[in-house]
Amino acid sequence: MSAMTILVSGIAHKINTPLGLSITAISHVDDTVKGFSVLLKKDKLKKSTFTNFVQELEKGSFLALNNMNNVAELVNHFKLLSTQFGDDKKERFNVLQLLSQESEISLLNINDDKLVITVHGDEVFLVGYPTALRKVIGHLISNSIDHAFTEQKTPSLISL
Repeated sequence: MSAMTILVSGIAHKINTPLGLSITAISHVDDTVKGFSVLLKKDKLKKSTFTNFVQELEKGSFLALNNMNNVAELVNHFKLLSTQFGDDKKERFNVLQLLSQESEISLLNINDDKLVITVHGDEVFLVGYPTALRKVIGHLISNSIDHAFTEQKTPSLISL
């Protein structure tokens, strides 16, 4: 699987959760409005029902709005990321050296003395876009740290 495919799949996965929560919240609000409408038409509306109705609308709209804002933020990050890849120049580079450099940069940025990143492999030269590969590797390392090592107290290892 290509690095861009992995990146797009990761973004789609991150967008899917808040989008699904928003759809659920809006669906709940829709059901609540329909139930309220039936009671209103039958002239069986009580103050407690009206109060409950308003509370459900507030909760549902709050949940939907927050999650849609999360989706918008993720889309903006993805657009920014895609424009950053567009400036990369095609050149010949050493993949092993690039991985080693990116892992060192990630360790400096993270500032966690328990984390170890090892790089294995042969020296391979590619003609391609090294800046794009650096960014993808950086995001993969960051994602690994965010999701794989959250509760671990022993040294963590990422192997490239």
